[in-house]
Amino acid sequence: MKKALFFAGLAAAALTLVGCNKEVDVRGLDATPFQVVLSDAQTRTVNDGMHTKWAEGDQISLFHAEAGTEEYKNDTPFVQDDNKSYPYTVSDVENGVFQGTLMGGGLEEGKSYDWYVLYPFNSYLNSPVNTKDGRTYIGGRSDRNQVQAGYDSMAHLAGGNSTSCFPLYGIAKAVPAGEMPTIAMKHIASVAAISIKNDTSDPIKISQVEFTAPEEIVGNFFISFEKEPVAIAPYAGQVSATAVVTVTNPADLAVGETATVYLGIKPFIAAAGDKLSLKITTSAGVMEKELTLSGSVEFKAGFIKHLNVSYTSGTVVPTITISDIKNAITSDDKNSPSEFVGQLSGAVVSFVSGSNAFIQDETGGILYYKSGH
Repeated sequence: MKKALFFAGLAAAALTLVGCNKEVDVRGLDATPFQVVLSDAQTRTVNDGMHTKWAEGDQISLFHAEAGTEEYKNDTPFVQDDNKSYPYTVSDVENGVFQGTLMGGGLEEGKSYDWYVLYPFNSYLNSPVNTKDGRTYIGGRSDRNQVQAGYDSMAHLAGGNSTSCFPLYGIAKAVPAGEMPTIAMKHIASVAAISIKNDTSDPIKISQVEFTAPEEIVGNFFISFEKEPVAIAPYAGQVSATAVVTVTNPADLAVGETATVYLGIKPFIAAAGDKLSLKITTSAGVMEKELTLSGSVEFKAGFIKHLNVSYTSGTVVPTITISDIKNAITSDDKNSPSEFVGQLSGAVVSFVSGSNAFIQDETGGILYYKSGH
């Protein structure tokens, strides 16, 4: 179970490839065992104070090519004849050792090679130039929320599953066949940190934050990482411009206090004139804010961009129930109805007929007549 990547910039890990002879057989039946060592603690995947470490079960994809060429060999292929993938899996969590079977072709003495690594392992990747097939999630799936355990926690900023994906890549060029390559791992994702100050008159509980950018920032992307900067292209229909984080078990945020939520996103640059939007849901209601940028703002790979916002009661749309609506109705005259503002949470439209709609939640039900209101 992965818990957190420490986003502290582009500083990354040393990855050592232990040289040996390799077989050409892609099935790997007689291929040579091979191991990869990531030794720097700052790219590992379980939070350990200000550093991080790999977790049991972590896997990576590995590729190589003769130096200066684009003849990439997939050293962790999915072989259809075997119906099996050949990833490198961590065997020594403390020392960051990954073991697997190198199947991308033999190394020839006297030649040099370029090496490429991607975390997490993806069986659909056939090359570091990933522009036509296999895709990689950034920040998770576009139709699922990221989940943060309480305020100020970064424990969800790691992992390789579809709801929490923060990929790493590494490149080492022109490494002689007889030498052990050292590869610096780098972050592909960025992080938006939303710090929310309670400027109301009562404690609040923050349950969800939505961050909307002028372009797609979460979902399924083609990633070409054979050179820097990494090229990222959206996969149509599986990306979103809105990243959502749900806070589980939120505590009371006292008046004047601040809490921070973190959203993993694709790196991007918001230009002057672009709009950034926030929607913050709390126990007091929903507040929406929009900021038009006077200058450009960059959300950079491997870095946290901090945004500060004041949660004020004057801009909050209160969360209400069906029972609240019934209590607020003071008139039965359709030409002079009772007026109030609120947002229903957990309510459903259970029946519709012509101009009539029946809406209900756990507190009751009400008939809504759509004409004259």
